[in-house]
Amino acid sequence: MITRRQFTQTAASMAALGALPTSLVHAQAKIETLRIIVGFPPGGTTDALARKVAEKLRGTYANNVLVDNKPGAGGQVGVMTLKAAPADGAHMLYTPASMLTIYPHSYNPGKASIGNPGAGSMPHLLAGRLSGLAGFEIINTPFPGSGPGIPQVLGGQIAGMSSPLGDWLQHMKGGKARVLATSGAVRSPYTPDVMTFKEQGFGELVVREWFGFFLPGTAASDVQERANAALRTALSSPDIAAFMAPLGGYVEPMSIADHSKRMKDDSEMAKRLVTALNFKADS
Repeated sequence: MITRRQFTQTAASMAALGALPTSLVHAQAKIETLRIIVGFPPGGTTDALARKVAEKLRGTYANNVLVDNKPGAGGQVGVMTLKAAPADGAHMLYTPASMLTIYPHSYNPGKASIGNPGAGSMPHLLAGRLSGLAGFEIINTPFPGSGPGIPQVLGGQIAGMSSPLGDWLQHMKGGKARVLATSGAVRSPYTPDVMTFKEQGFGELVVREWFGFFLPGTAASDVQERANAALRTALSSPDIAAFMAPLGGYVEPMSIADHSKRMKDDSEMAKRLVTALNFKADS
């Protein structure tokens, strides 16, 4: 039975921040103002890293860099904001992969309350699938990001929460919360004593949430190349790695081919989860 100080956890690490490949950069005038769109409220780990990277891009990629928080619909407002933005390199989206791999399959296609950072997100689906495989019932409780749900867990208002590991490291170290499982293929280096779901007999639950920067799909190749070069330089800074460590994350540069394959593989995995749960956007 889950106690008030326990919670499930989804992502062994937040990874793949450098989503685009290195390539030849064509000459291009510096952008006056870059807007980094974040589909969650200020104060969470997603927002915090976006602001950290914004500092690195200010003065190099663009004269001014702003983080534009667009919370709502589990991150979908941010995605829609980017889709409507000009494809000139002056607008980027920083988002968990869930919005792009899971939501296309779920939107338009003795119980315990377990929180998650958004209905239809990977943490939501993981907790729902776990309850089905383990044979117990839960009430999935979505929040607009992890931030509002954490005090509910610590205060005992809900039994637990399924969310990225970095949300809980400080609370775990302080003895205020307990990590029951991680969903990576191997144990997280940040919680080496915590068994994975796979080790506990749930081999289907090998997933991880990763975050990436994206441009509009119609962005020209030279725009992509310049953005990529600036981001990879920013993300390779030692202080970015140091910033990520307390959050349970790391940077994983990828070629465009590898990134495309990960998107495809994760989308197919997400489709299996959505289908297994018969999840609909209003469920």
